[in-house]
Amino acid sequence: RLYGGIGVPYGTSDVLPYVKQFTAGGPNSLRAWRLRALCPGSYYNPDVNNPDVFPDQTGDMKLEGNLEYRFDIFKLFGGFLNVKGATFMDAGNIWDLKSNPYKPGSEFRPARFYQDIAVGGGFGIRLDFSYAVLRFDFATPFKVPYIADNYGWIFQTLRPLDPSWRRNNIVFNFAVGYPF
Repeated sequence: RLYGGIGVPYGTSDVLPYVKQFTAGGPNSLRAWRLRALCPGSYYNPDVNNPDVFPDQTGDMKLEGNLEYRFDIFKLFGGFLNVKGATFMDAGNIWDLKSNPYKPGSEFRPARFYQDIAVGGGFGIRLDFSYAVLRFDFATPFKVPYIADNYGWIFQTLRPLDPSWRRNNIVFNFAVGYPF
């Protein structure tokens, strides 16, 4: 799936209405980030990783691509329940169209937008009841746009066998239905 959008305020408005702004992260977007937690561009909000705070990062523009491979695992109860698996990779981000002194790095700049792309991947289990699908996804970031070292690629820090690393880096998403 490829997705892109841009919103431009019109009339005397300087900003888009909140409900028209774009967000990234969560079960139907970049699954390696919590819902609405991916900040615009390379901006970093330290409250995003605080579990007591609901992040609400928005932007005027969004580019996203998702790649998912789905496969059957087994069937139960004569096909009433199909257990399926999936591996996926998500990439993209949101940006602001104007510079914002309160969010440095959030503005879309064509010369460096590729550096602001976030990349994450993971795997999931789907319980397909033929009338509804329950989806459980586990994902982790691979490229974090607000980290300057190695252009944000964090492969050298991946430690999937370390329980502390898993607790801090694997994002769980639950949803009903497929992401796209």
